[in-house]
Amino acid sequence: MLCEDGRCKTFSNKANGYVRGEGVGMLFLKKLQDAEKAGDHIYGVIRASAENHGGRSNSLTAPNPKAQAELLKTVYTKAGIDPRTVSYIEAHGTGTELGDPVEINGLKTAFKELYHATGDPKVVNAHCGVASVKS
Repeated sequence: MLCEDGRCKTFSNKANGYVRGEGVGMLFLKKLQDAEKAGDHIYGVIRASAENHGGRSNSLTAPNPKAQAELLKTVYTKAGIDPRTVSYIEAHGTGTELGDPVEINGLKTAFKELYHATGDPKVVNAHCGVASVKS
C-alpha cells in the first residue's frame, strides 16, 4: 500500500501506492440562518449529505465502484446539483492499482447516469479537474 519511492502517482499507470503524511483540519459547522444572523463569513454551504458502504465487495478494504456511484448519484440528486455545472472533483486518489481504477469507474458511472438524467443524449464539453489532496 505504501509506495516505495515516496511519490504518490494518483491515477497514473505508474502508481505504486500512497505516501503517508500528517495534517490537521477543522470545520466549524453552524446553521446557515444562525451564521447569517451573526454576520459570520460563510465559506461554504452543505447542500446535502448521504452515506453508504460496499460491504459485499471482495474484502473489507476493497472499494466498490457500484456503491461509490450510487452514493454520488444520491447526494448530487438530493442537493439538486446539475452535473453539467461540476468543474472540480476532490478525489480520494490513493495511487493504488485497486483503488484508483475503482474510484475513476465509480465517478464515470455516476456522472454518466446523472448527465443522462438531465435529458441530454450525450456529454458535451465535459471536463472536470480531478484532484487529490494528500500530504
